[in-house]
Amino acid sequence: MCLRAVKLVLVLGGAITAAFAAVALDGVADSCVATTNISAQSTFKQPSTLAELLALPAADLDKVDIGLINILCAEGLPGSENLNVQRSLDALDTWAQLVKTETLRHFYRFADHPELFCHSQAYYEMQMMGDVLVNDLRMRYNPTRAEQSKKGLDSPEAEAAFFTDSKDIFLFGLLDGDRYGTCASMPFLYVAIARRLGYPVNLAATQEHFYVRFEVTNGEHLNVEATAVSRFKTPPDEYYRDMVRAPDRDAEIAGGGWLRPLSNKEIFGHSLLSRLACLRSAGRSEEELKTWDIVAKYLPDTLRWRESIKERKREAANNRDTARWTALWREIERAPVPHGAGFVYFHDQKIRLHLLMMGGADLAVVQKAVDDFNAQLGKYLKPTIENDGAIALSLPDQSQPSYEAHFRFPDSGKEIIVPEDLMPPTTQGGVPAPLREAIFGQKLESEDAILNFLWDRYEATNLRQQRTEQARMNALVENGPQPILIAQESVPQEYWNGLPQQLELRLQGETDPQQIVADIAEFHSEQEVQKRDRERMASLRTAPLTGQMAGSSPATSDYLERQRLMQENAKAEAYQMLHPKVPPSQSRIRIVPALTIQGKPSLIAPGVPSFPIPPPLQQVSQTPIPEKGNP
Repeated sequence: MCLRAVKLVLVLGGAITAAFAAVALDGVADSCVATTNISAQSTFKQPSTLAELLALPAADLDKVDIGLINILCAEGLPGSENLNVQRSLDALDTWAQLVKTETLRHFYRFADHPELFCHSQAYYEMQMMGDVLVNDLRMRYNPTRAEQSKKGLDSPEAEAAFFTDSKDIFLFGLLDGDRYGTCASMPFLYVAIARRLGYPVNLAATQEHFYVRFEVTNGEHLNVEATAVSRFKTPPDEYYRDMVRAPDRDAEIAGGGWLRPLSNKEIFGHSLLSRLACLRSAGRSEEELKTWDIVAKYLPDTLRWRESIKERKREAANNRDTARWTALWREIERAPVPHGAGFVYFHDQKIRLHLLMMGGADLAVVQKAVDDFNAQLGKYLKPTIENDGAIALSLPDQSQPSYEAHFRFPDSGKEIIVPEDLMPPTTQGGVPAPLREAIFGQKLESEDAILNFLWDRYEATNLRQQRTEQARMNALVENGPQPILIAQESVPQEYWNGLPQQLELRLQGETDPQQIVADIAEFHSEQEVQKRDRERMASLRTAPLTGQMAGSSPATSDYLERQRLMQENAKAEAYQMLHPKVPPSQSRIRIVPALTIQGKPSLIAPGVPSFPIPPPLQQVSQTPIPEKGNP
């Protein structure tokens, strides 16, 4: 009836006015809306949640509003926190009414000059819809997403950035706020409004792009590019065909279901694909994996889609495992290492856990090991409230002999004895001379004062290393790497021909020669402690088993002690094999004779003794430490 009214206007040359044709068109539009929406909704309850939509039989999806299908797929995604489904549907109804009003009001333009609209009422109706959406309602392609799309979405990082906000991907974002969208949402808006007006309009897709199809008579159709906002565009099929990138383009088009009208079932599948992209961008790999199993039944059952879904599921599983691996690594890294008796043990356990992960252990095994470590650490740190309200840490039984550091203050004659197990690892095996001088100079005449000073210095050194790393990176960017010359006389002889890789990493970013010398001395002290433990292990290997050490519990038998030291020795040997010395030619720090440093002041730090350093302090056995193998 609508087309006949238009032809009658053209034949009579104005004898029947455009206003009469508009009235005729108005009646047809109203009748179309009534038959496609109202009557269907009277017997079918539209879903209100994504779960209800997923529960519908596939045959019932054709009864669901295409706008509602798309909007519900945004449920729970980043950017949809304020999603109001009913408000979005009301906006669609309001906008459809505005498009209808403007289309009828300007119908005389088509009646008087059909050549301006390619002699096609479909062209006129869709152009008027585009004019209202772009000029009156200010629909726009998000400029940030447009720039990202121009650069390409071929990398995982680019794809994740594009799908970071669901407002740009789903229809609800176009109906509120800035009214920004993308090719993933703007065609849905055209189709949702067109169907409300009774137009025979469908959604179509090509590779990585949606567009609109107005189905005319005799199998002909009109393509509409919904993302065009500067002018109305109706590209031919070849335009969208050229977007398909595949060696066998025809096979890809057939397998993907491209360049044809999509059913509501397929539209639901493609909306779920957009949801999957947002889940992947948000790092929600577990949800993504479950959704891939769901989406398969809504897409064409072709080899192309089956292979694509299989590959995407594999990627999602890898992303999930990588995220879990990273989270476990950081959990271990950030686990607090308590000061005092448990420091060495828990620090060692953290290293072992990282080595376990680096060895490619199964995530379930790693997770159990981390859980056991956290339980052990939590038990060690579990506070108990004393009568005076102070918090004391519950320590395990202690029975092993320890080394001690002695501080005799000449002015007061007081001698303070500090167990090495309570001190930071950098001071075990001997407190460096500068630190001893500072302790005497500040008259720290109590065990707590000395321990607080040593731990504060240890933590400040770690913080300085973190800060200097950034400074090093900045210096490399600005000036490039510059070698630092250090006098041989100020460092141990074993470092003259190259620094251990672990020490090289510790010195990254440090530019003060005196501080470098001090850090090398601290590292050497740590190595001496480990060397001493390995010597003890060697002696235990040749000594006969005695069941238990004197005064110790069964958990501290010679056998367990041997096992612990053998594991530590194996770890140290493995680390040395994996991390050899850095050749002097590749090191930023050059160890050279002092006489060869021409025109430079002596780089032997004052207060730091020349090497070889004095032997470790005398071993004593009055102060117990935690049982070996326990916190």
